[in-house]
Amino acid sequence: MELLITLVTLNVYQGFTEPAARYAAIGAELEVLAPDIATFQEVAVRGGKSSVDGVLPGHVHRVVRGTPGGYQQAILSRWPIVRVVEVPFRNNRRRMGLGAVIEVPGFQKPWLVLTTHLDFQLEHHKQRAAQLEELLAAAATHDGPVVLTGDLNFGDGESEESVLRAPGWVDVFRDLHPKLPGFTWDRERNPMAKAGSLAGEPSRRLDRVVVRGLRGRTARVVMNTAIKPRLFPSDHFGVLATLTGQ
Repeated sequence: MELLITLVTLNVYQGFTEPAARYAAIGAELEVLAPDIATFQEVAVRGGKSSVDGVLPGHVHRVVRGTPGGYQQAILSRWPIVRVVEVPFRNNRRRMGLGAVIEVPGFQKPWLVLTTHLDFQLEHHKQRAAQLEELLAAAATHDGPVVLTGDLNFGDGESEESVLRAPGWVDVFRDLHPKLPGFTWDRERNPMAKAGSLAGEPSRRLDRVVVRGLRGRTARVVMNTAIKPRLFPSDHFGVLATLTGQ
């Protein structure tokens, strides 16, 4: 029997736009999606509590970390996290990669699940490429399946994407849907994205699930239904992927 593992990634938006309504919607959709593993970016941490503490309460294995003064990230799992990995970026001390080594049932070797939030400036192609190279170097030390997720802050066809074409790595959504736009930063559909866009920024597929040693079976954009006019769960849409062994 083929083992299918579901994973979702979402930039939850650290802004203060109706957080109670947004997190209620995020939590409700996560209950329906029922992912085995979830990764989040732009997690707010205040008073020792994180903004994702209330979502997926059954996922008791979780880690929330970030850099001082920078963005926090989170990884939630149904299964034990046996080790946490931090990947500091040499070119931006306010950003980093966060990893969790997870014992996934049915797999001989544990998975390394990484999540990150790369530089946002439109012109920072070289900086993002260097950050991706550091993440792939960290992944190279892991003997087992690897999943790289998060808000990569570049769209299809941008130069830093070449780093993800390294041997053995597969962008799950693009592999399964070569012709769909898959925008997760959608200025046309999401007024929150339009309001937060940089000058000249188009709609793009910023949020991704990229794997090594695994295959994608399904992938789709999620968290893309309005709560009410002009309010979505986040300024980003998320990605849900179903993964299996090679």
